[in-house]
Amino acid sequence: MSDQSQATQQAVAQTQEENKLLRSWFWLKSHDQTFVTVFVGVFLVLVTINWLRLSGWGAVPLEIDRHAARQYDYRIDINSASCIEWAQIEGIGETTARKIVEDRDANGPFRGFSDIQRVKGIGPKTLERIQPYLRVTNDVDKNVESKPDTARD
Repeated sequence: MSDQSQATQQAVAQTQEENKLLRSWFWLKSHDQTFVTVFVGVFLVLVTINWLRLSGWGAVPLEIDRHAARQYDYRIDINSASCIEWAQIEGIGETTARKIVEDRDANGPFRGFSDIQRVKGIGPKTLERIQPYLRVTNDVDKNVESKPDTARD
């Protein structure tokens, strides 16, 4: 009977070990299982929160009030523009800009767009291309007429 009782005890001990192994998860002890379960749970919660944040879930759309688009309007007065302003126009270089200002100073103000053609280097095609960037004011004649005489005293 002692052999049978030893065999029975060994069978019970073996069954208990098998039960422990079945209860263990990847051969981890119960406190290790708890730690891994909590760690994986926290990790999944944080990953889910980050994914939701990056996906824009729950975000309120932002409405931006914008002004109407404006067209670029760069127009220079042909009778008061400096050579730097003339050089800003595409197709007019520094040399041609200087020529335009020198011609205006030497021969008087331009009366219209066609007067710009008297400058060497500006032909009809160039004038047609730069004309949208030009404007003519006749304030030059008014300024000459409205200047007070200083020698009257």
